[in-house]
Amino acid sequence: MEELEDFWVYLHPKVIELAKPRFDAGFFADSILVCLREANAILKAHVLAKNNQELDGAPLMTAAFSVNNPIVHLADINTANGRNIQLGYMKIFEGSMIGIRNPKAHENLNPDRTKTIHLLYNASFLFIKLEESGVKIAE
Repeated sequence: MEELEDFWVYLHPKVIELAKPRFDAGFFADSILVCLREANAILKAHVLAKNNQELDGAPLMTAAFSVNNPIVHLADINTANGRNIQLGYMKIFEGSMIGIRNPKAHENLNPDRTKTIHLLYNASFLFIKLEESGVKIAE
């Protein structure tokens, strides 16, 4: 189990900041939820600033990463490959809100340590993609 403690070095700094204290205290579900809520809040503020639309959760992800009119560009949507990339990441962000954030926010779920680590990697990846697209992640 010692090697698992080194997993933090691979995670986005925002995930470490938000999740590590909760994870270390044994609040595994909360460590995931706080990261996904923060990713949602960051994107919510970005979309509000760009389009004056206040959205949340999956509808926010759909609007932000839309293949037809993206607010956050992840690829060149003028190519088939770019549209596939844009759509794929839209689905990853939507799925993270629908399948991970929402159940953890509305039910008393208790993922184990290993599953939590996997889900923190997912949250970390969301922050990385947001940064790569130019969305500011507050320090």
